[in-house]
Amino acid sequence: MIQSLHLLLFIAMENNYGNAWFWFWLIIIFFAIRGCAENSNKKKFIYEPYQIETYIPVRDSMFGICDCPYDIALDRDPCGNTSAYSRTGGAEPQCYLYKKVYRKVYIN
Repeated sequence: MIQSLHLLLFIAMENNYGNAWFWFWLIIIFFAIRGCAENSNKKKFIYEPYQIETYIPVRDSMFGICDCPYDIALDRDPCGNTSAYSRTGGAEPQCYLYKKVYRKVYIN
């Protein structure tokens, strides 16, 4: 952008165009056209927040309570798919930390 302005001023000095209004309007028109050309190629976007699960446990595993998959059942096996977290419906305990991440979403 600055290089283009220097080029215009160089042409003015070479041709001895001394009319200040001429150069004022020429530079205004030049930057208006250049700005329109740059903005037409850019895609508009927003940053949309969303959460991802990090699989970092919120707490230590507990014995005899199957709220989370990493808890230990009474028979000393991991709860896994039998935990309240893994089953649909009912209680939904928070077993893992969530991390807020932003992704770029393009708007047309």
